[in-house]
Amino acid sequence: MLKILLVVVLATMSWSVTAKQVMNKVYTKADKHKTQEFDVKMKIVNKDGESKERFFTNKKQIAKVERKGLIKFYKPTKIKNSSLLTISKSGEKNQWIYLPAFKSIKKLNTKERSKSFMGSDFSYIDIAGRELNDDRHKMLKKDKKYYYIQSTPKDKKDAYSKMELIIDKKKFVALKIIFYDKKGKQLKTLDNKEFKKVKGSYFAVLSVMKNLKHGGSTKLEVSDITVGEDVGYIGLKSLK
Repeated sequence: MLKILLVVVLATMSWSVTAKQVMNKVYTKADKHKTQEFDVKMKIVNKDGESKERFFTNKKQIAKVERKGLIKFYKPTKIKNSSLLTISKSGEKNQWIYLPAFKSIKKLNTKERSKSFMGSDFSYIDIAGRELNDDRHKMLKKDKKYYYIQSTPKDKKDAYSKMELIIDKKKFVALKIIFYDKKGKQLKTLDNKEFKKVKGSYFAVLSVMKNLKHGGSTKLEVSDITVGEDVGYIGLKSLK
C-alpha cells in the first residue's frame, strides 16, 4: 500500500513540476526582448452588436526585478492622451491612470484593477499581465500539440479563482485562456488567433476576449511591433 501511495505522490509531483516548467518557458519567451513597442487597435462590441474602436501604443521595459508598461491612447479624440502605467516589482503590481478630462493621475486600488479597462472586456489587471509565481500551475493533460494547464492564483484577493490555458508545444504561447470568477464559473475567454514572429519571439497580433456573462467581446489587433530598441522613459511623468 505504501508503495502504491508513493508512486501516486511522485506522479502528482511530476505533473506539477512539468506544468510550472511549461509556464516558465512561456513567460521567459515572452520576456526575451527587454524593450517592446506596439500599435494596437481595440474594437469593443456589446451584446447588441454595437461597436466602437480605440487606438493606443503599448510600450514595455522588462528587467530582472522590475517590469514597466505604458499604454497611451491616440484615437478617438474623446480619449486621446488617456494613459495607463503599470509597474511590477518583486511580485507587487501597481497601476496609475491618467484621464485628460480630469487632468490628474490616479493610482488604482485592488478593487479598481478588477474593473473594465477603458470600457473593454479586459480588466486593468489583465493588461498588467501575470508572472510565473503569481499562480500555482497544474497539468490537466497534454497531447501531441498542446499542454492543458490550470493556473490558480496564490492571492485570495485575485479577481479570478483559476485560469485554464492551452499552450502550443512548439511556440510556447497561450492559444486560449478561460477565466473563472470567484464562484468558479466561467467568466470570459481569451483566444489568441494569430501570431507573428519578430526576432525569434512570437507575438499575438489578433486576440479576442469574450465576456461569457454579458455577451460582449473585445478584439485587439497589434501592428508595428518593435523590439530591442529604446522606448524612452516610462514612469509617472510619462503618463501626461
